[in-house]
Amino acid sequence: MSSEVENDFIKLHDLIEVDFEFYQATYPDLSTFTEEQLYDHYSLHGYWEGRAGSKYCSRAELIKIVPEKALELGPFNSPLIGGDDVKYFDVLSKTKLIKRAEDIGISIDEIPHIDYVSKHGDLGIVEEKFDAVISSHNIEHQTDLISHFRSVAEILNDTGKYFLIVPHSKFCFDAALGNTKVSDIFNAFYEKRKLHTVGSVIEHIALTVHNDPQKHWEAAQREEDRTKVRKLNSKKISSALHTYDAHGKTYIDVHAWQFTPISFSNILNCLIEMGIVPFSKVRVFGQVLGSNEFTAIIEK
Repeated sequence: MSSEVENDFIKLHDLIEVDFEFYQATYPDLSTFTEEQLYDHYSLHGYWEGRAGSKYCSRAELIKIVPEKALELGPFNSPLIGGDDVKYFDVLSKTKLIKRAEDIGISIDEIPHIDYVSKHGDLGIVEEKFDAVISSHNIEHQTDLISHFRSVAEILNDTGKYFLIVPHSKFCFDAALGNTKVSDIFNAFYEKRKLHTVGSVIEHIALTVHNDPQKHWEAAQREEDRTKVRKLNSKKISSALHTYDAHGKTYIDVHAWQFTPISFSNILNCLIEMGIVPFSKVRVFGQVLGSNEFTAIIEK
C-alpha cells in the first residue's frame, strides 16, 4: 500500500523545468550548494519564494527562441514577434482591432495586419504549417482547451512548438478562484463547448479581484490573510447573470481556465500521456516573484 501512495506523487522539479546552473549562478547564497542540495532547495524554497529557475521564466527570453516561421495568436495592439515569416491570427480584422483599441483608449501604432481572421477562433482556416505558434494570455479564453491544443498541433510542423505565456492564477485577478481541474477540461471537450458557461461569466465579473501581482505575492506570505473569507457580492452576481442572459447564444470574452505552473504542467503531462493531445512533451517554467504570469513550451 505504501508504494502505491508514493506513486501518487511527483517531485516538483519533474513538473517545472529548472536549469540548475542558471539557478546557482543567479543566486549567490546558493554558490556552495551541491546538485542534490540545489534540487532540494528549489523544491522546498526557491519555487515558493519566486526564484527564477530558468532564463525562460522571462517572456523576453522565451520570445528570443521562437523560430522565424511562426504564427502569433491574438496579437491585438502589441505583437510579441515580427518578421517576414511571421503571420497573425485573431478573431477581429486589423480594422476592427483599431476601432476596439480606439474605443478603450490604447495605442494603435503596432497593430499588425491580421492574416487569418475567424470570429469563432477557428484555427481550421489556417492553410499552412508553422515551426511555432505563440500566444500570450490567450488560452485562458478558450472555450474547449483540448480542441484548441489539437488545432494548434494541426498547424505545426512535425518538430513544431507551441510557446505560451499564461496568467498565473494566484497572482492575477483570478486569485480568489480555484485552479482548473482536469475534469473541467474534459467537461468542455465532451460538451463540444463553443461558448463560455454561466459559471465562467459569474467568476469573471463577480468573483475576480485586483490585478496587482506584487500585492498578491505579499498576501501569500502573510498568515493572517489565509483565514480571510471574501463575502459574495449578490449585486455583482446578479449583474453577471444579466450579462449572460442578455448575450443569448453569443460569445462573452472571459477567463474560463485558471492555472499555476504546477497545475498546468500536471494537466498537460496527463493529457499527453493519455494521447488526448498530439504533443510529446511540455516544458513549464516556474513562477517569478512579482510576476502574474508564467511561461511554457509544448513540443510535438
